[in-house]
Amino acid sequence: MSGIDKDKISVENHPMMKRYINYYKQLKQIKLSYYLCIWNVGSSIFLAPFFTISISRQLSVTPNKHIYGDYSDPKVSKELMKVSTDVTLREARNFELIKSSGVIEGQKPYRAPIYDNYWQTIKGLYRQGILGFYKGNYYRLLTMSCTHRLKITFEWLLKEKFSFFKKMNFLRDWICLSICDIILHPAFMLENRLILQNRLPQFQFYKNFFKFKSRSYNEIYKGLLGHVPKNFLYLCGFYIYYLLPTRDNYILAVISGNIFSYPLLTAFRRIVCESTSIPGLLPLRYLNILHAIFLIRREEGFFRGLYKGFLSHLIGISLWLIIVPGNSLLSFHQNKMIEDEQLFVNDQVFEEIKNRKIQSIKK
Repeated sequence: MSGIDKDKISVENHPMMKRYINYYKQLKQIKLSYYLCIWNVGSSIFLAPFFTISISRQLSVTPNKHIYGDYSDPKVSKELMKVSTDVTLREARNFELIKSSGVIEGQKPYRAPIYDNYWQTIKGLYRQGILGFYKGNYYRLLTMSCTHRLKITFEWLLKEKFSFFKKMNFLRDWICLSICDIILHPAFMLENRLILQNRLPQFQFYKNFFKFKSRSYNEIYKGLLGHVPKNFLYLCGFYIYYLLPTRDNYILAVISGNIFSYPLLTAFRRIVCESTSIPGLLPLRYLNILHAIFLIRREEGFFRGLYKGFLSHLIGISLWLIIVPGNSLLSFHQNKMIEDEQLFVNDQVFEEIKNRKIQSIKK
């Protein structure tokens, strides 16, 4: 090996040079995260209805009909009269409006809607207007975008402070993803509660985030630690991708992760939507996520309960993987796993700045 090559290698191994290379890698990931953010916003126009339908099904607690008297047979006139007289005089003036604006037939107004099937869900959301399919979409996009960005910062922080995290992909992703979700938990809660509410002029528990903060300040962090086991199960699906990071394995990992984590996500969404002080939310039924999983399985079944709404969710995820550019999505995750210089081959901007940095170090 010539003296020039040795000199070049020694310069590239210089601590300042390594720090600069890592900074440039992080910068590329940040730019790519903003690029993906734009794609997520655009694709939400087509995908938001699938996730709204899925979450609406997840939050449909079927036993509520019988345990809490949320349902009265609309074919029986006495029962319908009883439902009508249960509301106050002011609310009675708007009863017909409420009845025709998304409340499922036979269910009480100002209560969390209960959908028995997909057709009933679609019909109920359609009655609330086209925006009924986009309830909570803003906070869903906020959660996705901020998670991508924050995760990059936390990952590089762990890799710089603790070198062993560079190879422990699962543990690093689990810690970073859980921290991001915990920070953004209020947005996750608000998304679910907005989807649960009926979109009516006289019935909105939250008109904006400040109303949410003032009315539910004591519930903002309800079920906060549920993100930790949810992310663990989700990343279990990425085992094959960590071993061999290819585009096909990434697609398989995303689908597998959603299959593994969906039952816990169903229980988690119900936990954050429980309240005793706000009408329209779910009544208290679950002590914790583990209790919710067992109770849902016992009362509603494993697939019909814990996987309620999964078909719509799977369609939304599959379309997302198709719409968002696959190569960019793959490189976004590969950049976080592969730490070699080959990622910057044919990158003229990087090579030019790198050569300038080498010259400045030599001087």
